[in-house]
Amino acid sequence: MILRRKKNWKSLELEQYDSGYILTIDGVALKTPQKKICTIDNLFIAKEMHKEWAGLHHEINYQKMPFTRTSFITLDRSENENVELKKK
Repeated sequence: MILRRKKNWKSLELEQYDSGYILTIDGVALKTPQKKICTIDNLFIAKEMHKEWAGLHHEINYQKMPFTRTSFITLDRSENENVELKKK
């Protein structure tokens, strides 16, 4: 899956909350494609994601962002699996 968008923000922060680390772009929490707030428990992974986003210059290409892509997939998949488990 290739989703390409233009970079159009001014600030990028890595913030710590009780639930984990969240990247904020212009004060808004980064969300997965399924609109779930991208909360990362692991500081190393959160810092690597921050580096990926901070290193962007013109275009967002998730194919070149392995930590972001994997985190999005993991968070969205775990949400779907929890819904399926509740149905049974």
